[in-house]
Amino acid sequence: MMKKWLTGFLAVGFFAAQGQTSLPSFTEMDLWKLGYASGLSASADGKLVVFSVRTTDLEKNKGQNDLFVYNLSSKKMSQITQTLESENGACFYGKTQKIVFSCASPEGNQLFSINADGTQRTQLSSIDGGISEFKFSVDGKRLAYTQEVKLDQKISEKYTDLPKTSAMVYDGLMFKHWNQWADDQYSHLFYIDIQGDRFVGRGTDVMENERWDFPMLPHDGIDQMDISPDGTLIAYATKKLFGTDAARSTNSEIYVFNVKNGNTSVFTRGNDGYDKEPRFSPDGKQLAWLSMERNGYEADLNRLMVQGIDEQGNPFGKSQNITGSFEYNSHHPVFFTNSKIGVTVEIEGTIQIYLTEKKTDWSALKPATKGFHNYNDFVMAGTQLFGLKSTLLAPNELYQIDGLKMTETKVSAINDAILKNYATPTMELVKVPSTDGKEIFTWVVKPANFNPNQKYPALLLCQGGPQSMVGQGFSTRWNTRVMAGHGYVVMYPNRRGLPGFGKDWNESISGKWGDQAMKDLLSVTDHFAKQSYINNEKLGAVGASFGGYSVYWLAGNHQNRFKAFVSHCGIFNTESMYGSTEEVFFSDWDSDGPFWKSPKPKTYTEYSPHLYVKNWNTPILVIHNEKDFRVPLEQGQMAFTSAQLLGVPSKFLVFPDEGHWVQKPQNSVAWNREFFNWLDSYLK
Repeated sequence: MMKKWLTGFLAVGFFAAQGQTSLPSFTEMDLWKLGYASGLSASADGKLVVFSVRTTDLEKNKGQNDLFVYNLSSKKMSQITQTLESENGACFYGKTQKIVFSCASPEGNQLFSINADGTQRTQLSSIDGGISEFKFSVDGKRLAYTQEVKLDQKISEKYTDLPKTSAMVYDGLMFKHWNQWADDQYSHLFYIDIQGDRFVGRGTDVMENERWDFPMLPHDGIDQMDISPDGTLIAYATKKLFGTDAARSTNSEIYVFNVKNGNTSVFTRGNDGYDKEPRFSPDGKQLAWLSMERNGYEADLNRLMVQGIDEQGNPFGKSQNITGSFEYNSHHPVFFTNSKIGVTVEIEGTIQIYLTEKKTDWSALKPATKGFHNYNDFVMAGTQLFGLKSTLLAPNELYQIDGLKMTETKVSAINDAILKNYATPTMELVKVPSTDGKEIFTWVVKPANFNPNQKYPALLLCQGGPQSMVGQGFSTRWNTRVMAGHGYVVMYPNRRGLPGFGKDWNESISGKWGDQAMKDLLSVTDHFAKQSYINNEKLGAVGASFGGYSVYWLAGNHQNRFKAFVSHCGIFNTESMYGSTEEVFFSDWDSDGPFWKSPKPKTYTEYSPHLYVKNWNTPILVIHNEKDFRVPLEQGQMAFTSAQLLGVPSKFLVFPDEGHWVQKPQNSVAWNREFFNWLDSYLK
C-alpha cells in the first residue's frame, strides 16, 4: 500500500512550455549562475525559517553562502546577508528569533549572531583555535562544537634536526582517507557553557586523548550528535577504532557523554553495523537513531530505531525498529513531538518525507509527500512542515508541505528568474524490462523542444556507489539538464544494486558486480536503441566511480553497441583496487573478500574490467583525480595505458587538486568542456 502512489505514474510534468523554442539551452556555464539552498532551521516560536544559499563567482573560482529567512506570517522571503564571507550552519539561538552562524574571522572560524531582519551582526565567540561545526542546546545555554586537536608526533618533531622533512610514517591502515593523508590532528567534540551571550571558561573535550574523529570521515557532520533538552547529555556517533581495525569495520556506536560526571557510555552496544544520527525526544526520555545491522556492509538497510534513555544516558526498555519490514532506507530523523518523528526515505528513484507516530507503540512509517523529486532536508516550524526539494532539472527550492493531504506549496523562487530564460528539457520515468523479468526504473531526460520525429544521440549514464540510488538530485558534477542542453537524450537507470527498490534489489550486486547489474545496463541500452527518436548508431556510455567501472566493463563486453565512452575515477583492475583503496570493509563486502581468498572470488576472476581489455575497440576518455584515495589514480592510468597500447583512440584528463569528485568551479567547467568535446566528436 505504501508505494502505490509512485508505481502508477510514468511521466512527470516537466514538459517544454509554450513559446520557448527560441530560448537557449542550459549549459555547464549556467550551472554556476544558480543558487544552491541547504540547511533548514526553524525558530522555536514556529514563525521563521532560515536556510543558506550558495552562489559562485566563477572568475574567482570560489563560492559563498548567504542567509535567507522566510516569515510564515507575512509569507515573505528575505535575503539577510550578502558579504564577502560565507555564513555557515545557520540556526536559531535558543527560544529567540536571533540567528547564529559560523564565519571566518581574524581569530579563525567563530560564531556570529544576527537579527532575522539582517541587523546587528555581532561576533559571539573567540574560542582558541576556532570551531568547525556547532550545535546549541534547546535552551541556548550550552554549545557543542568540533575542533582539530593535535595528538600525534610528526617526523620533524621526532627528529628535531630535520625540521623541513615532509616524511610521514604509519603503523596501520587508514593512513589516507577519501582525499587526505592522516596527520597529527583529530577532529574532536567539545562543549562550553553560555551565560547570557557570554561563553564561560574554556571548552571541554568530550573525547580527550582519543585517536579518532568526530564527525566520522569522510562525509559526516554535526548532525551526528545531539544535546538532551536539559543540556546534561551529549549523544554522538563515531567509530572508536584506529588504523587497520578502522579500515575493516563499519561498527560505529552512539556514545552518550554525561556533562555532570564526565562519564561516557555506549548506548548501542551489541549492534555490529553503523549507528548514526542520534536524536533526543523533546522531553529527553527517548533517543531515536539510524542503524545498520551488519558489520562491514556500508550499504545495509538504514533502520529507524527508538529506545528509552535514562538521566545517566543509559538505554532502558526495549528498542523498537520502526522500519520493520519496510525495505527502504531512512535518513535524517527529526523528533517533532514526543510522539511524532519525521525521516526522509529513498523509494523508487525519489526521496520522500515519511512520518511515524506513537500511541502505545510506534506506528509504521507513512508518506507525507509524493511525486518525482528529492526532499533533501526538512523542518517543522510550529505546526507547519517545510522542506528543500530538488529535481533532475532544478536545484533545491523551499516548499511548505501538508503531510495529511500530501500536497505542497512552493514558497521560494531562488532560481526562477534564471531558469525561465532557458528552454526546459522533458523528463520521464520509463520502466524497462530486465532479463530476469523485473522492471528497471529509468529516468529519461530529453532535450528541450523535443521532436519525436527526429533522431537524437543518447547517453547511458551509469550510476556510482555501487549502492547509491538514482534519484532526483541536481548536481554541478553529473547534470542531466546540461547533457540534454547539449542535445543528448539521457538514459539514467536504477540498475541492480541500488537502494529504493527493496532489499533483494539492493543486495544483488554484492560480490556480483559484472553480473545482473551489467545486464540491466545493456537491457536499458537495447530498449532505447529501438525507439524511433534514438539514433542507435550514436550511443555513448558515461559514468563515475562504480559508474566508471561500469564503463570499463562495457568497453570490453558491449558488442559494438556504443560509439564512445567516458569513465571518471572508475575501477579498472579489482585486484589492485583491493590493495590500494582505504576502506577495506567496502572491498571485503562488495568484492566478496580479498584476492588471495580461496576459492578466488569472481570479482577478480570474471568481473574485473581489465580481463576484457583485449576486446576494447571504442574511443574512450579516461578522467581521474590525483587526490582520489577511494579509487586511486593508478586505476585511470592503467586504463589509459591499455587503451593507448591497444591503439584505441583515447585521452587522459587529470585533475591534480581534486579528490573523488570534481568540485572546484573552473575545474568543473573544464571537465564539462572536455567531456562534451569528446562525446560530440564521435556522437554528432
